[in-house]
Amino acid sequence: MEGKKIITKYSDTIIYILFFVGALAHPIQYLQKYMIMLTPFTLFITTSIVIMNLLTDDNKKIFLWLLIVFFITMLIEIIGVHTKIIFGNYQYGNTLGIKIFGVPIIIGFNWVLIILGAIQLSNKLFNKKLLILLVAPVFTVLFDFILEPVAIKLDYWSWHNNTIPIQNYIAWYIISLVAVMFFSFMKIELKNNISMKYFIVQLIFFLILKIFL
Repeated sequence: MEGKKIITKYSDTIIYILFFVGALAHPIQYLQKYMIMLTPFTLFITTSIVIMNLLTDDNKKIFLWLLIVFFITMLIEIIGVHTKIIFGNYQYGNTLGIKIFGVPIIIGFNWVLIILGAIQLSNKLFNKKLLILLVAPVFTVLFDFILEPVAIKLDYWSWHNNTIPIQNYIAWYIISLVAVMFFSFMKIELKNNISMKYFIVQLIFFLILKIFL
């Protein structure tokens, strides 16, 4: 219990340090292979920290939302990888760790936290519900747009003929929109904004790598 309190107390610092080190080390060729090797562990640690903070709110609604969105996005990804009809023709590499039916488990968690971070960022910037519903999915698409070239270089995943189809971004928007609407329907209120911070720090991290890799 004491360990959990220490982790939640220093959550922001731990996340910032891990991504700062990653942003510095990835562009260095000698260190890049070690960063790639550590990627699934780093993502597991940071996502666990974020989720732990969310659950300290003692909010059963957010737990239910996290669980449902995780399983739905994992199912969509599995269908997408095997049918090519949702996002396009792609497959996952080995960088992101353990897979279920060809999809890394961490992908489900990342979907959940990206969408949640986009929701919190939209709530911070706007006060109209309709605008939040429409803009939050735009933030997730922007995130994916910045992430894509980095993900390909680091073997997170790859696209057929190295071409990212427009349907990928359309799918991202639709899936995110449904998740945001579900969040709004459940009337979830969060006491902390760690998801927004995690969203922003990842966005900056991938932007840096997009420039320097």
